[in-house]
Amino acid sequence: MAIRYRLKELRMARRMSQAEIAEQMGLKLGTYRNYEQGVRELNGETLIRFAEYYQVSTDYILGRDVQQQGLLAASRKNPAQIELSEDGRRQVREFIDFVMQKEREKRLEEEARLRARSGGTPSDDSQRILDGILDDEP
Repeated sequence: MAIRYRLKELRMARRMSQAEIAEQMGLKLGTYRNYEQGVRELNGETLIRFAEYYQVSTDYILGRDVQQQGLLAASRKNPAQIELSEDGRRQVREFIDFVMQKEREKRLEEEARLRARSGGTPSDDSQRILDGILDDEP
């Protein structure tokens, strides 16, 4: 499997946009898109960074190894590979979704705070999530 397909597969398993991954990796969106479209090749350093970020081996990204590593990768790709009951696998998926949503909320909350400090206005999504977080506070 080509690197570009692995990158897209890994990104989609996390239910993240290209922009979110680019930001997390410290890349320009266009650069990330070029990696995912196969227009640009990964250098060794970037390959390692992607492997660490996704918790998989570099061989997996390169298509030399079909097995993903790490609980997150295994549970999001194929929960049946983990020796858990169906209810246990469902709970793992729900927990991962919960944690990922909390991480997104933290990023958006931080973005809103930074923009407020700099005199800018947060995006509609950021503001909506921030309003929901603040409404839930005691």
